[in-house]
Amino acid sequence: MTKRMAVAILGIFLLSLAPAGGFDVETTGDSAEILDPVVTRIGIAPDPDSIQGLGEPQVLEGFERTRENTAESTIGVYTELGLIPSVHLPRALAETRGDLAMVIVDGDVGIWDARIAVEEAADVEIRSTIPPSGFLVQGDEKQISLLAEESIVVAVHTVSSGLLAHPLLRLVEEGPMMVEVLGWKDDELQRHAEPGLGLEDSLDAVAELWLTDSWSPEEGRVWGVVDLSNIGSVLQHPSVAWVAPLPVLETKNDNARTHMGIETVDSFFVTDLDGSGQTVAVGDSGIDHDHGDFTNRIVGRTSVTPGDSSTADPSDGHGTHVACTVLGSGMRSSGTY
Repeated sequence: MTKRMAVAILGIFLLSLAPAGGFDVETTGDSAEILDPVVTRIGIAPDPDSIQGLGEPQVLEGFERTRENTAESTIGVYTELGLIPSVHLPRALAETRGDLAMVIVDGDVGIWDARIAVEEAADVEIRSTIPPSGFLVQGDEKQISLLAEESIVVAVHTVSSGLLAHPLLRLVEEGPMMVEVLGWKDDELQRHAEPGLGLEDSLDAVAELWLTDSWSPEEGRVWGVVDLSNIGSVLQHPSVAWVAPLPVLETKNDNARTHMGIETVDSFFVTDLDGSGQTVAVGDSGIDHDHGDFTNRIVGRTSVTPGDSSTADPSDGHGTHVACTVLGSGMRSSGTY
């Protein structure tokens, strides 16, 4: 009772210190520049009853800030007059690609409206938006030439194949290297081995001509060894969207306990809690069903991918890795991992 009285008295005392009209906010004479209104044009309305689809996008009317008539790429800035290079490209990577163009659009036109106008002006695909006002466009030379006639287009420039090469490939010109060759993505963000648009080519042809020990882990992606003296030829293929050194991966799972601070937790807390009776859900890329570290602790598996009922983890193994972090016994590594 005495404690309750003390708390009540303390509360009344603190309330008496507050101003009767609320808190005063001191203002200063500093003023801030009023920014131009920025309105988001594309709003995605998710379906609250589904985690599989986001529904149709809503297009909202609004205003956009005027942009510079430039495109800031990884090899330099494209202006209305041409490219101002920022890196040195070897001769082989400086060669232009006839199926590609950098299109600069009028900065007074909304980027979404400009995109629609460019795609309607010719049979081309916009492969990438290069801010603030550029599009990397692919098509045959005749269709690309039609873009110059579009009123919102202020310039159409050729593109060096080096734009599609990882920076490391610009530094080394000879010797073998394990690389990853990627194809273009479609509107659904799926990569493909062929470019379409009537351009006769494929990543299979690239692998056969220029790669040794090649292997395709999935559609639109090829790994193999290339002689760097041929990298310019690889990049001339219309099916090639990007070439990069294939990273060498090393397993570091034996550091997981240290990274997560498990030893510190074990020694700091004294508790009988060990996870018994708890159910944990892991949402990831799938799971290796017969991995061995899970014994009978998995009570259910399900796929939320539309059109794919498999719960396997065939590609990068990330789902299996995370599941092992949550409930792996370490049996496969004699307890090291």
